[in-house]
This record gives sequence, C-alpha cells and structure tokens, in this order.
Amino acid sequence: SFFRLLLFTRNPPFTTMSYMETFIESTRTLPTDLYKSLNLMRELDQQCQGLLSELKVKEQHYLDLLDKGRGATPTMLEEVRAKQQRSINLSDEKVQLAVQTYDLVDRCIRRLDDDLKRFEAGLSPEEKEKWLSRNADSAAEAAASSN
Repeated sequence: SFFRLLLFTRNPPFTTMSYMETFIESTRTLPTDLYKSLNLMRELDQQCQGLLSELKVKEQHYLDLLDKGRGATPTMLEEVRAKQQRSINLSDEKVQLAVQTYDLVDRCIRRLDDDLKRFEAGLSPEEKEKWLSRNADSAAEAAASSN
C-alpha cells in the first residue's frame, strides 16, 4: 500500500510523519466539504423537481385554456416562462456545484499521486523492487478476498 512505501523511502525530502501530518491536515475538511456539496446538490435537485411539477401543472392548465379558446392570458405564459427559467438556473447551479466537487476530489488525488511519484523516485532499485512485490501481494490478497 501507499503507506508501506513511506516506510521504505530512502532519504525522503521530508520525514514520513511530517508528510502524513501535512497530507492529513490538507485533507481534513474534505469529508465535510463533500458532505456539504452533496447535500446542497440534493436540495437543489429537490427544488428543481418541485418546480418542474408545478411547471407541468401550469403548462397543462395554460394549454387547456388555449385549446378551449378562453382565459389563456399573457401573464400565465410569463409565469410558465419564469418557472422554466428558474428550473434551468437551478439545474445549471447543480451542474456547477458537481464540477466544483469533482475538482476538489481531483486536486486531492493529484496531490497524492504527485507525492507518491516523489517517494518512488527516492527509492533505491532494491527498495523499489521490495515495495513493488509487497504491493503485488497486497493486490492479489485484495482480489482474492473480493471474490
């Protein structure tokens, strides 16, 4: 695993503990940030679904009045358009939030990948071979236990 690599690193640019403390500190708010983002996306989705339900009723009422040739007003059409625009805005906001959430997680993963590459670069060939064989064993054990 990644943490085994830390134990076999030779002459690291910083100590294993300082790296771990720094990494953990930098990701400390990640679960909270993800939770907040996902909850906000759910709230936006619920608002949008409610709005779409109202919109469907208003549209049908407006079309029924048009078909019967009575009572369909420009004000009613404006209400329908306003609800359509509001639902589009909510959907756009949800997409933007999803992209921001993805970027948050992606930055964390990229940082971890970069740090892993730095650690691998600091390993001697013997240490690298030892680490790779342990990772292969760990991967095989994980695969066997998932079947």
